[in-house]
Amino acid sequence: MKKIAFILLLMSLTTAQGQINVSDNLISDQLQNTDSMPEHSQDKYVGLYIAELPKYQGSSDMRTELAVDVRHEWSNGILLSVNSWKPYDTYQLGKHLSSVQNMDYGVLLGMGLNRASYITESDGNANKDWMPFAGGFFKYKLSEDIQFNSELLYYFGRFRGGAYADLNVIKSFPVNDHQTIALSAGTTLGNHDFSTTQYGISEAQSIQYGYPAYSPSAGVEDVHMGVTWHWNFNSSWMLNSSIYASHLAGNVNGTRQVQDANNGSLLVGLAYRF
Repeated sequence: MKKIAFILLLMSLTTAQGQINVSDNLISDQLQNTDSMPEHSQDKYVGLYIAELPKYQGSSDMRTELAVDVRHEWSNGILLSVNSWKPYDTYQLGKHLSSVQNMDYGVLLGMGLNRASYITESDGNANKDWMPFAGGFFKYKLSEDIQFNSELLYYFGRFRGGAYADLNVIKSFPVNDHQTIALSAGTTLGNHDFSTTQYGISEAQSIQYGYPAYSPSAGVEDVHMGVTWHWNFNSSWMLNSSIYASHLAGNVNGTRQVQDANNGSLLVGLAYRF
């Protein structure tokens, strides 16, 4: 994480003299989606980031990678999303069904890798599987600077992925007319099938690897929080950086596959908005 922190500091220093004020409308648009990248943002958006992430959720090992974030929405409400560091919903194709003043919702189709795909055979789970999903998203603006975001997805595939929900509240703070800081807090929920797919150890795996069999219960899988900084250089270019922390809940962190229930991640990079 020190490498990325240094890059972030360097980028901040080298661009400090070249800031360009942008309109209030652009800042307002950014505030509507203050997660690290704008989810379902009704935007055309390409980002390239350096990310330092846990090898998998619950791992004590970190990995550094070049991550890509692509967002596009057509005039008919069809949206495309590619987010290379999100394991459960990496590729999304959806449609906005409604977009009123304070509320937005729609349907989603896509696929993502299950958690086991990031775990090596020596860690007790060699299964690799892409999980297709169907579901939807819902956003509600509680006020001008507070928003509730949610996704509810149901996974299919070889391991019967189960149902997964990601719930978040985001509070944004405009620093000035070109910078915004946002705080986010949320939780991930999963039914029994999803918890078992991601964290369970079957009898066969127990025999093969010598780990105790484990069958997690449905419920809260993690709680997470983050800090995000958006720096708009002009109407198109921006610097995005995010720090996240998560804690695996007790109903899933009893598995032998969890080395550390507490994880952190850092992302920083440039994005271009069309």
